[in-house]
Amino acid sequence: MSLSSAPKLQNGGDPNGLAVANIDPAHPLFTQLTDASSPVRTRADPEYFITANSPYLYYARSVPATATTPTQAEGEFYIDMQLGPPRVPAARRNKTAA
Repeated sequence: MSLSSAPKLQNGGDPNGLAVANIDPAHPLFTQLTDASSPVRTRADPEYFITANSPYLYYARSVPATATTPTQAEGEFYIDMQLGPPRVPAARRNKTAA
């Protein structure tokens, strides 16, 4: 989902963040994936893709317009949604029992 401090997006170019949540009251989850202010960007069209490690969230990112500059597209980005199995560091994963 998109997160914004603005009560209503006026032009679709307001800075926003992204989060993931579920709707199961027995297993509540809300994880903020990006912050609207770090860096100040507009994130649009979030779509998920499931890999063997974890679901990833892909989105378009742009620099919001100002009074003197138009919106500047930065490209497509992705985030690990942190919903997969816990990560084990490679150094620990490859050790064998002595």
